[in-house]
Amino acid sequence: MSPSCGSREPGIAVLVALCLLRSTSPAAGAHYIRGYEGDECLTPQRVRGVCLVIGKCPSLLNLVSQRPSQQNLAFLNTLRCGFSGSVPIVCCTDGVSGQSTTVQRPPHTAPTSSSSFTRPATPTRPSSTRLTPAPTPTHRPAPPAPPVPGDVPPDVSAHPNLRLLPEDYCSPPGIDRIVGGNVTDVFAYPWIARLGYLSRRSTWRPVRYFCGGSLINSRYVLTAAHCIITQTDLYLSTVKLGEHTIDKPIDCRPGGACLPPPIDVQVEETKVHPLYDPKDVGSHHDIALARLAAPVDFLREEFVRPVCLPSSRDNQLLRLSGPLVAAGWGLTEDKEGSNALKDVLLPVMPYEQCKKVFTQPGLEKEIIPQQLCAGGVAGMDSCNGDSGGPLVLEADVGSESKQVLFGIVSFGHNECGTAGVPGVYTRVAYYMKWILDTIRP
Repeated sequence: MSPSCGSREPGIAVLVALCLLRSTSPAAGAHYIRGYEGDECLTPQRVRGVCLVIGKCPSLLNLVSQRPSQQNLAFLNTLRCGFSGSVPIVCCTDGVSGQSTTVQRPPHTAPTSSSSFTRPATPTRPSSTRLTPAPTPTHRPAPPAPPVPGDVPPDVSAHPNLRLLPEDYCSPPGIDRIVGGNVTDVFAYPWIARLGYLSRRSTWRPVRYFCGGSLINSRYVLTAAHCIITQTDLYLSTVKLGEHTIDKPIDCRPGGACLPPPIDVQVEETKVHPLYDPKDVGSHHDIALARLAAPVDFLREEFVRPVCLPSSRDNQLLRLSGPLVAAGWGLTEDKEGSNALKDVLLPVMPYEQCKKVFTQPGLEKEIIPQQLCAGGVAGMDSCNGDSGGPLVLEADVGSESKQVLFGIVSFGHNECGTAGVPGVYTRVAYYMKWILDTIRP
């Protein structure tokens, strides 16, 4: 498991810098360098340098690791070129034309952000929340094993469209995801999306947000099919990214760093899984993709990142022993929920046990291997997240331990958080081939 941002062990200074720099936005009006590793750059003091990962620039790494004050971080943000995966790239002048970095620290001011996307006005405050506080997960999942004997997801390890999934910078590590009860840290879930709907009949109505989703690359959000086929006059129009507290234009840590305002991106098209049937009471194959009208610029929107998907064979066959994390605002297709983004830990219910639960009178639904059951603890269930929202678990992605999207909120009991009755989620691993077959550049 990756060390936390608070760690000060020798040898992980790059991680410390990453955590601190990722949680601080450029100051208002500040110079901000854009570039990739190896590009030439020019500091605000007109000193020539080269864009390097911060671990290769001793003077700047020393600055942040020895005295990570807000002034130092604000100064470092004026030298930031971008990210390599999840590691900051900075304009380094060490050894360039014999010059070294001159530390002229500008005053720290409230951050702002520019974007080619529309920045919305402050939305109205929704009603209530039913999320339950939960501890931070600490254990690792069990070794890979078929989730249901004789029925395993298709192997996609050689699929040509894997190149469209940004494994190097998905699910940035090293962020404390649960802070103060179950209200999440403002930087905890940079992939989470709110889905905005317009009315076909009442065209005067503003965008209304009901479902959730997860950004999986610069062009696609993964959600539930029932969030696309709404059986109402509503249609998906907009995706909002970078949101935390709905009625705040800018979200900040208490006395600390702030997020830029969220962005709205128009939806270009939607794709629902071909086997999904809205009349199916079991909500089988409840999965869909929304393609954005314009790609998210991850250099510009540095606090928006995609979530990792279970694309490796190990993660496709991982025995999910939990606990998993559901996150969202408690939004469903017909209700409103929390004002602030929250999360909750949910135990996994074994497949055979879940099937048995849904044979009880009043609960009769067929549970299939492509579904995942989690929760069943009083007060902790699928209403804790959004319809279409994420269910994640920490797993190995390449050489790092990252949050992986294993489930999509599908349905739960009418009485949220009923003891013994889990929420049901679409199991993403089984649909990786469909996802990869569907997405395009």
